[in-house]
Amino acid sequence: MFLEEPPLADCCGGERIGFRRAVMDEIWSLFRFFKLPTFCVMLVQGIFGCLAWTAMGFMALFFQLSGVTDGQVAVIAGTLALSAAAGNVLGGA
Repeated sequence: MFLEEPPLADCCGGERIGFRRAVMDEIWSLFRFFKLPTFCVMLVQGIFGCLAWTAMGFMALFFQLSGVTDGQVAVIAGTLALSAAAGNVLGGA
């Protein structure tokens, strides 16, 4: 009824490694990602993508300072949230 777990591959030849060595191995693995140009491009793209969404947090303040009433700002912000939820459902995110 249940699947049997396959035996784990031993990465260190059967010897136990210490905590410090394990942490250093993981850090080294992380640094190897930075040698991949596509990883660096994705990282930079993500940073610029996050900047736009961070600025969207000030959208209500911008509308209020532009003279839009608080009720209208609430409707705009609510519509944005509902539209984002619908887009996630339809887009599969």
